[in-house]
Amino acid sequence: MVLSGLPAVDDGVAESDGFLGPYAVGATLGVGSSAVVREGRDRRTGERVALKIVDKSRAARYKAAKRLNNEVAHTRAVEHPNVARLVDVVHTRTRLYLVLEHGGRDLYGHVGDAYADFVCPEPAARHVVSQLVAACTALAASGVVHHDIKSENVLVTAQDGRVADVRLTDLGMSDRYAAGDRGTAFCGSPGFFPPEMVTAPDYDPFKVDVWSVGCVALELLLGRQWFSDRWLPASKLTGDRPEFAEALALALADLGDALRESTLPAEAKGFLERALTEDPADRPTIEDLAGHPW
Repeated sequence: MVLSGLPAVDDGVAESDGFLGPYAVGATLGVGSSAVVREGRDRRTGERVALKIVDKSRAARYKAAKRLNNEVAHTRAVEHPNVARLVDVVHTRTRLYLVLEHGGRDLYGHVGDAYADFVCPEPAARHVVSQLVAACTALAASGVVHHDIKSENVLVTAQDGRVADVRLTDLGMSDRYAAGDRGTAFCGSPGFFPPEMVTAPDYDPFKVDVWSVGCVALELLLGRQWFSDRWLPASKLTGDRPEFAEALALALADLGDALRESTLPAEAKGFLERALTEDPADRPTIEDLAGHPW
């Protein structure tokens, strides 16, 4: 598969360790399997950006190329203040640079530094989740499902230690669907993908991000990634549906006990219960979740 929908190779762009055309290239922000993300600044405007640097030799594989094509197309297609904006794409002979809006630091790191017990105060959690739901609603309106929502893919800016703005980023696993389509791909991160990806032959793709948003909300409110430690072994054995179903039942039962004992407001508990409804037929859409009183 070839990279498509991208600008032509620009042999004239100045490319070095410290500069890329009009962009100054700074410290490394993160390293993935096929890309490195570095701090950047547009020297013309002073705007802070994030440079996702992709080695094209690694992107030549079918899945990697498909994800890169989707990331560019879907990020361009959705313009919303809670979705990290694609500022520019720079294409050289050996690399592809996605120049993205600098949305701050990841939510996981922010919460870990701001709160010793990793439990976010309920009003602050509501502020974050409401913006995350708004981002997912914008994606769904364009037929896009993110497929990898987790706290590491949520960027936040902070004022006086409190989250101000939220931006959803990394649409590399995203895909586009029409109403009534069924999903079959197994993708996402352990502890955040919905159970029907394992327990059913196909699924409603527009219910996927709803479950994942519930997992992020649960992490903020209870201070742990509830399903990650329980699902990781089972997720490696996706063919063993009975084992996974047993792990799921135990996790949901323990969660029910924890919520009953919790002092969280009823609206917050209700939000978690709705988003984390096991049966996707009974799980709300992201638009329904946006109207929840919490």
